[in-house]
Amino acid sequence: TGPAPRDSNTIDQARDKGLQAIKAAERIVSLTPETVQRLQRDVVDKLMSGIVQFKVTDLKMVLEHLEQFRVDHQRLASILIETSSAPELVVANLENFRGLDQTKIITQLIVNERGDLIAANLDKFIGFDQPQAQARLAVALMINGQGEAVAKYLAHFKRLSHLTVARVLIQRGYGYSLALHFENFRGLDHSKVAQALIVAGEGASLAQYIEKFQGLDYPGLALQIVEHPAAKHLEYAKAFVSNLHKFPGADIDRIAGRLIDIGQGWLIEAFPNQFVGIHPATRGRLERDA
Repeated sequence: TGPAPRDSNTIDQARDKGLQAIKAAERIVSLTPETVQRLQRDVVDKLMSGIVQFKVTDLKMVLEHLEQFRVDHQRLASILIETSSAPELVVANLENFRGLDQTKIITQLIVNERGDLIAANLDKFIGFDQPQAQARLAVALMINGQGEAVAKYLAHFKRLSHLTVARVLIQRGYGYSLALHFENFRGLDHSKVAQALIVAGEGASLAQYIEKFQGLDYPGLALQIVEHPAAKHLEYAKAFVSNLHKFPGADIDRIAGRLIDIGQGWLIEAFPNQFVGIHPATRGRLERDA
């Protein structure tokens, strides 16, 4: 018998390792003295003097062969993080910077609203294999408006409790991010999370991504969403109604009646396919209130 077939994950891992090896081999090849001189003059020296003008391909060469240039690595990283097109390159080549104070780099990335780069590349930053460090970073991201990075890259925060992260996301107003990336969370009670989202005024977010939840009381949740005070707000009500088809068994007459009560009856006309077969009396109320 031949060897067992390799699954797709194993193949992907092997491919990634191969690409990393090729990339590493490319970096071993030093730049010519002439190229180093040109890049030192046209990229490095200009950046250090405050002139942020460079070709991305040139900057990539500098960062991939950083040891060949005369430059303060900490200052260069700091300057590039402040440059719109460069933070990704700093993080991608983080291992080439020497003597970095990573705490300063992390703080600067968060202040510049690029915490997503930290979360996406957590293994590049020293010390974040510890639960306390991961927890501090997650909290820092959430209190600085970047909670979605935690939800999106939750798999990288291997030491965190998914239940705790979900609770804090809701408390901090990231219910939308929780719903959007709910497939990343493990071991949660889907019904309890759905209830918590509705109570927090995030019923519309739940409606948009309810297919990621399992075993819900769809008719009951639909009524709770439309009965929440947030349903008086246009975007919330519209997001819910446009996704009403995702709630099998929902009482469309009660929902339509509630929409009319709170001045959102126009949504019944705007999304007629969501209200097929509503009672004539409900239809009559809508016409009288028009």
